[in-house]
Amino acid sequence: MSLLWNAILLTAVGAFIGWATSAVAVWLIFRPHEPVYVGRVRVPLTPGVLPRHRGELGRALGELVEGTLLPERAIAARLEEADVRRLLQLFLLRTGRRAVAHLRAKEGSAAGASFFGLVPESRQELLRLWEDLAPDVAFHVWQGLLRRASSAEGYALVAEWTVRVLEEQGFVGRTVARTLREPIARSLHRAFVRYLASQGGREVVRQVVHQVVRDAFSDGGEAWSRDPILRRTLLRLLRREAPRLAALLQTALVRAVPEVYRALRPAELVEREVARIPMTLVEEAVRRIAHREIRAILVLGAALGAGIGILQVFFLR
Repeated sequence: MSLLWNAILLTAVGAFIGWATSAVAVWLIFRPHEPVYVGRVRVPLTPGVLPRHRGELGRALGELVEGTLLPERAIAARLEEADVRRLLQLFLLRTGRRAVAHLRAKEGSAAGASFFGLVPESRQELLRLWEDLAPDVAFHVWQGLLRRASSAEGYALVAEWTVRVLEEQGFVGRTVARTLREPIARSLHRAFVRYLASQGGREVVRQVVHQVVRDAFSDGGEAWSRDPILRRTLLRLLRREAPRLAALLQTALVRAVPEVYRALRPAELVEREVARIPMTLVEEAVRRIAHREIRAILVLGAALGAGIGILQVFFLR
């Protein structure tokens, strides 16, 4: 009976010691956040591992984000997906209606009167009139795209894409997504908006719109000039050509990714943001994401301690 109680006691004590040792080891990863001094002597192992190496952590994490977690190719691949093209197509249909309404309001101008009156029989004349009004249409498409991209909805889409890309990269990606989602998404969103607002972004939209509509008129032959109400014709053209226009705009955005990525500078951004985040938030995020792993470490420590306790029983016999 005495042997049984000794076995139970040694196993329980060993399990507790193993659990406590693992708990202290986990605690020392995060805490203390600041050095602890006794007089002028700094207590060893203070601050904790993460607080002590915060600078190196930010630098390494920034390089990891730029090279692996959120590389340029991942952003380009996300923009190439079909749902992005569908969003652009829906946007173009909405914006196109406003653009046609705006042109209708300009009917009093020389080009507008010709364009919205009886349609010329000559396809060349129709194209010439389109050349006169194309800048207005392209401007409205560009302005609408910029407004949509700058909106809260545009930011939400960028944030959603950013989180999705990061979370696909495993534990580290999920940790970055939890702690740095907002600054990364905000900077990426700002970089895209700046590109669209630039002269280069505006020129890309103008070229795409001009090319698609001109090709549509050319390919449609005289059929486009049989409709006496060109407003209806333009809307019909827009519905027909929206998929192609969306695909070309999507391609233009993908080609702009290198320029946007250079402006983003993810490594510097992450390093800077890690330095700003309070360690309590970093600890909370890591514990929340890795709670299963931390629990497993504690259980394993208890199991090892219990095993050592059982071995002691055999040695004490």
